[in-house]
Amino acid sequence: MTWVSSQARQPEAMDRVSHKFFKPVVKRSLLIALVVGCILSFANQYDAFARHEFTTRLGAKVFLNFIVPFTVATLSAIFNRRAGER
Repeated sequence: MTWVSSQARQPEAMDRVSHKFFKPVVKRSLLIALVVGCILSFANQYDAFARHEFTTRLGAKVFLNFIVPFTVATLSAIFNRRAGER
């Protein structure tokens, strides 16, 4: 009976641990995305910015310049944590 009750409490404890881990990861990933996204946008789209050609297509490219580093940083942190737990 003790085994069942301890197993029932485990997901609740994992939620608290995951939440404490995830908040700093998101903050760090946002900072990384901001820095890397600005650098990538400037390097890859400088000519369009210089000509003041702001289109939907350019907006999508710039958006991806920020989303990709955020996703990579977040997933890398999560996978590293899981590997460390093993």
